[in-house]
Amino acid sequence: MAEKRPDQLPAITGMSDTDIFIIQKNISDPDVSSRTVGQIAKGDLGFLPTTGGSITGPLGLSGNVTVAGDIVPAISGGANLGAPTKPFATGFFTSGTIELGDVCLKAGSHGLIIENGHGIGGTVSGSTGYFQQLYVEGQRIEPQEQNIVYNIPSGAATSSIVFGQIYDTPPFIVGSFHLSATATNFYALNVSNVTTSGCTLIYSSDINETGNAVHLLVKDL
Repeated sequence: MAEKRPDQLPAITGMSDTDIFIIQKNISDPDVSSRTVGQIAKGDLGFLPTTGGSITGPLGLSGNVTVAGDIVPAISGGANLGAPTKPFATGFFTSGTIELGDVCLKAGSHGLIIENGHGIGGTVSGSTGYFQQLYVEGQRIEPQEQNIVYNIPSGAATSSIVFGQIYDTPPFIVGSFHLSATATNFYALNVSNVTTSGCTLIYSSDINETGNAVHLLVKDL
């Protein structure tokens, strides 16, 4: 009798959910002593391959599929999970990790953690714990930070500074006073009235020279 593919076999009736259907190969070859490839239970898809047994697809399944072990491709990088036109809807994971090449995604106490080193720690784009570049909906998110160099006019007691952008909240400001080479006085600097769009610089005394400047680092924390 010629061998038949599974889709060529007649329907099997009269089996109970506990019956086992034995799958064999080379049934017409009398010299083959080991024929059994595996077995399938009628109640569910419980294919149990013997040593060296396998199923050659494509294999279409309907309903839920429960596995008790790992799902591993036969060749590294040779199989996909889903397809561009047939992606999975939602993936559910516990506290494990998702490995994307040399990048590891995992959950942390403050949200998503991205690391190198297959979940054992590492860096992201060369900066531990920080994004070097972050894109949201295709737009690169730039840090709200700027450096301002303000040349102080002679005779000034205060100066009003306008930031180059509007911040969501009043930013953090660090200032330093740079004296000119001909300065004969020392001045202290105070930053006051900080808003989302500017601040006021107050000097310890009126500026008597030209060429003095204030350098400001403005940063949204």
